[in-house]
Order: sequence, then structure tokens, then C-alpha cells
Amino acid sequence: KDCYIYLGGNNESWVNHSLHFFSKPPNDKWRSVKTLNALYEGGFKNDVYELITIGKEDYPYENIKEEYDKIIKRTQGIISYRPIFRDYLKKICEDLIEKQILYMEVHSSFNGMYDMKRSYFNAEHEMDLYVSIRNEIKKTYPDFNFKVIYSISQSDREKSIKEHYQTALDLFDSYPDVFGGFDFAQGKIYDKSEIKPLVDQYFKTKLDPYYSEMFLPLFFNPEEKEYFFHEGIYDAVLLNSKRIGYAYELYKHPELMKLIKEKDIAVELSPISNQVFGSAPDLRHHPAKVYINHGIPFILGCENQGILKYT
Repeated sequence: KDCYIYLGGNNESWVNHSLHFFSKPPNDKWRSVKTLNALYEGGFKNDVYELITIGKEDYPYENIKEEYDKIIKRTQGIISYRPIFRDYLKKICEDLIEKQILYMEVHSSFNGMYDMKRSYFNAEHEMDLYVSIRNEIKKTYPDFNFKVIYSISQSDREKSIKEHYQTALDLFDSYPDVFGGFDFAQGKIYDKSEIKPLVDQYFKTKLDPYYSEMFLPLFFNPEEKEYFFHEGIYDAVLLNSKRIGYAYELYKHPELMKLIKEKDIAVELSPISNQVFGSAPDLRHHPAKVYINHGIPFILGCENQGILKYT
């Protein structure tokens, strides 16, 4: 009854058809989802579903990336609503357990959750929620576990890279069993003068005996464009990255494949995402089999499984 949909067109603050929870909506451009669903005799929820999902059946889709970005914004007010997020993450865990998958990693922007009493929960509050969900799941399924990765690319808060990294270090120090690492993901551009001191700090910290047993793992998602891709991969290797995301194009770089195998660095693959966005419409031709044949370590990602119409 507290869920509202925005019908005010696209602007700097909201994307049309965004969903959000309010005790009282801020203006008359927000309409009650419950009221609209009753008005359309239960059919409106199907319209909402189409507005917040996109799948392989929609390919080829004109401006699919633009539509996907809108969907992410439309759903942000749902997924970041604390009571919904708790159920959402539990459902993901239970679906994986049913498929006999007993470990996963969640990438989070730590943008802050909200509920009817508080408009913003800080990073520590969000981690407390993850710990609570994890402990609840493990009571029934003791072999299941998950960790949370701090992802820069998903963050909509204006912070320096040093601020992001310091937050990640603090979370890793406070939640070593649940916090899994720091993701230098694509989408954020930082000046080299800002990155160099961080790199110096990174290697200095790594050599410190005090931190050697609890060193923050790094994850990289280099820009997957031919001109930048190989440079991003080399950066990830030099910084001893634990894993490299967006590695669909790696098979075009045999020397890099060899180097990654020698360093035992895993690559992330998201086949359903690749299918939806058209880079691999037929999964029988997905380059994952190249990595399998060459002994490249890899993980399978289920990127935004609800939005991409699969579980």
C-alpha cells in the first residue's frame, strides 16, 4: 500500500515509471500502485513487470542499453527499500541453494537503503543487514555462504576513489567474514594523480606484516573496448587482482590469457547478460568454452537476474 509509481516523465531526479515507497508521496506526480492495480482489476502489476524487466526475448531491442539503464533507475527505489531487499536477497540465496550452488558474491554500491523511518542507512547498517541475512540462512543451510564486494561503478555518491577505498578498508576490518573485496569497476573515470597515491598505499599496506593476513582483495572490470581492454587487463594483473570482470573479449588476446592463467586470476562471465545485450545471442557460441579448454579459471555471474527475467 506504500508503493508509488512516478508518472511525471524523465527528468534529473526521476525516470518515468520509477517505483518508490513513501508514507506520503512528495507530489501529485506519484500514483499509488495498489490503487492503479485495483482500477485495472489486477492487470496493472503486469504492466509494472514489463516496465522493470528486459530479457532475451526482447533482443534485438532498439537502444537496449539505454532502456536497461532506465530500468535500473526505476527499480532502485524497490531494491533499496530495506524490507524488500531482505526478502529479495533471501530469495536469491534460496534459489541458488535449490540449484545446489552454495557460495555467491554480491556486488554492492553501498548507496544507502531506506525504510519508512529512515531515509538513509550508512554502509555499516547495510553490512549489518547482510550479516543478519547470512546468519539466518546458515541456520537452515550451514554449508551456504556469501560475501559482499564494494563496487565503485554502481555508486551514485560523489566520492573520491580514496574515500571509496577507505570505506571498503573499514568494512573489511569490521566484517572480515562477510566483506569480500573492492571492485574497480568500469563507468567511473579518475585522474591518474588521484590513483597513484592509492596504488602506493596499496603496495605499502600489502607489505606490512600486520595486514598480510587480511589484505583487501581487488576486483577489476576494465572497459571492454578494443583500444582500452588490454591496458585494463595489464593493470589488473600488475595490481594482483583476484578477478577480472567483463572478460568476454579476452579470447582475442592469447598472451593475456596465458598471463592470467599463470597468475591464477579468474575471469567473470555473465552468459545471460551477454545473451540479452546481443554479444552472444546463441549461447552455444559463447567464448566460455575457449576458457574451459585453455584452463582459465572463471566464475559464472548471474547479473541482475530479476531484471533480466531469469532466476
